[in-house]
Amino acid sequence: MARLHELESNKKLEPLVVSRTFPAPRDLVFKAWSSAEHIKRWFCPQGCSVPEAEVDFRPGGVFAVCMRMPTGEDHWSKGTYDEISPPNRLAFSGAVIIGGETKFTVYTTVTFEDDGAGTRMTVRQAYQIHDPAYLFAIEGSAEGWRTTLDKLEREGRAHRGRHAPLRRARDLLAGARLWRYADAGVSRPVGSGGQGQMVRGRRGVGGTRTPYGCPPRRA
Repeated sequence: MARLHELESNKKLEPLVVSRTFPAPRDLVFKAWSSAEHIKRWFCPQGCSVPEAEVDFRPGGVFAVCMRMPTGEDHWSKGTYDEISPPNRLAFSGAVIIGGETKFTVYTTVTFEDDGAGTRMTVRQAYQIHDPAYLFAIEGSAEGWRTTLDKLEREGRAHRGRHAPLRRARDLLAGARLWRYADAGVSRPVGSGGQGQMVRGRRGVGGTRTPYGCPPRRA
């Protein structure tokens, strides 16, 4: 039995590779990994939750996640970041601890690539098994990552929804400034960061305000 246990522990485990394209820029998708607050929102399969997480987002920093199973049992993954290269790549390793014992170790690399108007994120994982009774957890990793990435996708949509009022407020503020410049007839910069040519606001015929760049309305 001891020999069988050793053979099963050393069983060759194929690395897992999963990819998905998200409709968001690389820096935003990369940021989803950068804090405990972000990780707690999405970093677990469907039916599980992350009640606790510690993220020290730097090479050598701590990456520790408590994953709560549907049964209420807590599984901890405790490790460190090996590489952080924003917004292209990150790597970390973690030992999965259940009941105070390390059951297996996971080595994870994540890459981020431009894909049209979005970001292609690819997760690669390699495993070292310490307790063969937990081979089933590794064998179910592909499905676990599928529902985990579903959560990340929903989190991205929720993030855009949470920030939509702020974007609308900025648009309204920009519109108000545009009208003020046009009414005052003063110069203002055109282009990002205030760079570019200087243009002049103007009044319409008879003092009617007009949006910048539109011809005045005539009676």
